[in-house]
Amino acid sequence: MTIVARVRRLRVWLLAVVLVILQTCFILQQAVNIHSMEAALKNNNTEVKKIERLKLVSDTCRLHSREIAGAVEQVYVYKAKRVAYCSTHKIASTFWIRVYRWLYNDTRTGHVRSPLDISKLDTHLLKLKKLKVRDVTKNALDRALVKRSYRFLFTREPFARLWSVFIDKFLLPDNYFWSAYSPAIKKSVYGPEKVKNPGSRSRQKAPAGIIDIKRPLVKPPAAAAVFRAAVQNVNNQNVAAPPPVSTARPAAFTYVREQNLPAPIRKPVRCFNVTFSEFLQYIVNVANQRSGKALDDHFRPVHYGCNPCLFNPDFIGKIESMRTDSEEVLRRMGLEFLLPELSNSSHVEQEMNMLTDFNFEIVIKKKLQKSCVTHAGLESRLIRAFVYNGYLTEEDERFLQSRIPLGLKRFKQVVLDLYKKSGRTSADVKRQRTRYKQEAYKGLPKPLLDSLQKVFHWDFVLFGYEPFPSEIFGR
Repeated sequence: MTIVARVRRLRVWLLAVVLVILQTCFILQQAVNIHSMEAALKNNNTEVKKIERLKLVSDTCRLHSREIAGAVEQVYVYKAKRVAYCSTHKIASTFWIRVYRWLYNDTRTGHVRSPLDISKLDTHLLKLKKLKVRDVTKNALDRALVKRSYRFLFTREPFARLWSVFIDKFLLPDNYFWSAYSPAIKKSVYGPEKVKNPGSRSRQKAPAGIIDIKRPLVKPPAAAAVFRAAVQNVNNQNVAAPPPVSTARPAAFTYVREQNLPAPIRKPVRCFNVTFSEFLQYIVNVANQRSGKALDDHFRPVHYGCNPCLFNPDFIGKIESMRTDSEEVLRRMGLEFLLPELSNSSHVEQEMNMLTDFNFEIVIKKKLQKSCVTHAGLESRLIRAFVYNGYLTEEDERFLQSRIPLGLKRFKQVVLDLYKKSGRTSADVKRQRTRYKQEAYKGLPKPLLDSLQKVFHWDFVLFGYEPFPSEIFGR
């Protein structure tokens, strides 16, 4: 081959290479443009939702501010960035209080790697030393500080929130709610003379899907009063004291000082089982007899503690779109590194770990429920809660029920492995969770549902939730 031919062939080869490079660059540029357009569209949609939510609140407050009762009682402020959060329990409050504790290094052990490393027990019950809860309604200085800050709050569909409260506080062995609210609920629904006394260490018929379970702990009035006093420094609690049960007996009561938690009760206690229907009827009764404000912060309407007409938020997030809605706030606070933790799989694993650790701490380590919950009963309740939340399947539950008790370490390992191997998507989790929520409300008396809708009326109106959802009302 002559030199001229070789040169020509080289030129053709180089031209082909250049064309391939140009074509590749063009494709990459198109991909970048598409990605930029998608990002811009996403940001635009987020901004549109933000504006729509704020406008809805603004319009509603302008027309009905005198009818919308409430205050602004529990606000956390990050002074360095001037970001103020109005907290309502069972609406991502554990996540956001963790964030604020971490920002102020207000933890038991000092600095921790991530807010998610702070336990649920410490998040809600460890006395605040550096972080302060602001009461905008009563304190002028707090009001001025919050007014100068970027203000945000989160909301949740009321019917879903109530179902979540029931799982977290009455299916799972929450010491305070079992102790204070179980007898109050029974008394409210049936009257004091008809409150059934199952006795200590009794085993009534377990709820469907749960085996080997004793009933929730009921502390006597004196003990319950001491417990309330022990946690009075927990500023994110706002508990309406229920009426005492007159037939209860006094018991010895001491403290675990480092956590302001009660030590195990030494005398026999009575154990109740509260149904979902009874819980909802109690809410309606208290709201009708007193007001919605008298309800505990975990299940009272948002506007009683975070009245948006007074708080005037710059951003309203919804737990139904937690990751997307949290992004703006976390970026403003310089905490973008937390965003991956809000993905579906990370969130589920965090939730399963957190609930397991918290309940084992209460029942097994501190033995606060030993008269009402066995070790196997605790694990069985956790499994059922994970099924209700969509994390485990019914098949997983059948597999686990024949193997419990497993102990904390083994239990966490097994349930997390089952979740990871299942390949469950966020859609799978949501579908199963919705199905169980529908089953929980199915068959409840329509007057009860209508009354609940009235109690939470302004939450539906202010935050744009369907007031009569078809999956609840069957319309």
